[in-house]
Amino acid sequence: MCTYNGAQYIQEQLESIALQTRLPDELVVCDDRSTDTTRDIVEAFARQSPFPVQLSVNEKTLGPSQNFARAISLCRGELIFLADQDDAWHTEKLARIESVFETRPDVGLVFTNAEIADENLRPLGYLAWECQGVELGPQEQRLFRAGRGLDVLLTRNVVTGATIAFRAAFKTLILPIPDESQWMLHDYWIAALVAAVSDVALIDEPLVKYRRHQNQHTGLTSPVAVNHQRQVSADAFNQAYPIKENLVRLIYERLSEENKSGAYEKASSKLAHLQARAHLQHDTFIVRAYKTLRELLTLRYHLYSNGLRSAAKDLSVPHKFLQLGSFFVGSQAVRSKAKKL
Repeated sequence: MCTYNGAQYIQEQLESIALQTRLPDELVVCDDRSTDTTRDIVEAFARQSPFPVQLSVNEKTLGPSQNFARAISLCRGELIFLADQDDAWHTEKLARIESVFETRPDVGLVFTNAEIADENLRPLGYLAWECQGVELGPQEQRLFRAGRGLDVLLTRNVVTGATIAFRAAFKTLILPIPDESQWMLHDYWIAALVAAVSDVALIDEPLVKYRRHQNQHTGLTSPVAVNHQRQVSADAFNQAYPIKENLVRLIYERLSEENKSGAYEKASSKLAHLQARAHLQHDTFIVRAYKTLRELLTLRYHLYSNGLRSAAKDLSVPHKFLQLGSFFVGSQAVRSKAKKL
């Protein structure tokens, strides 16, 4: 848990953690030099907590992402759960998520839905996956369940940090977390990087009450309109290219540093496939046919796209997926690594 001037709400969050049916083995709290009574509240809770509580105060103010990075580095357990200071957990949250990790060794990260509440924790009538910017609909959920969470995350972040849990084995891969000036917060970085090397599981249950209030650093906004269909124009894609290219570059760099388990090759193959599809919109039919056949023979259409259906689309009229694939074009790091495949 990361804290900063959270005295108004943190007691309810601490109490919700203490009421878990499966208690945590430890609670690590990193305070970003609060000027209110946040640390006093945490210390008082630690004295009567049924589990160990470690409170660490930063030497200087780090900001949310770097504060979470420090808290993660101090965790000693096999599973790490991220907690915001102003939410409240469902009593079964730890138990439900732990059961996913126990039954699915292929899963490296789990995230859940959340119930959006007002500053008094009164439900507002909608869930996190209905909020603007997230909009985690049935199609995206199917991709996650099919082991293709990275496909979704390379379009936008749909993972709310307050609902995340991941295996501590990925700490060395995740840390250090890029600075927020790289246009990504800690939750986006963690989810995208873990999704590049393992499966990501989702739980379509609101296991967190996500509190909306005027003092929060970032937050989920109002829900999208009923029956709203996500429409993304070419201009919107173009505006997002620099951010996504930067994300891909950072993922490549980090995976190349941690290439002990073959994770780099796996992610490189997937990203190279998407890059190959991105170039097709500029090619003649003959060239498209050659490249499509090549991707089919490597089985990458079946591994990373929708098999023959995607190949057939690529042979016909360019579509928005190809525009999306342009996230990978223009990054020298991506191109140089892909050539080795």
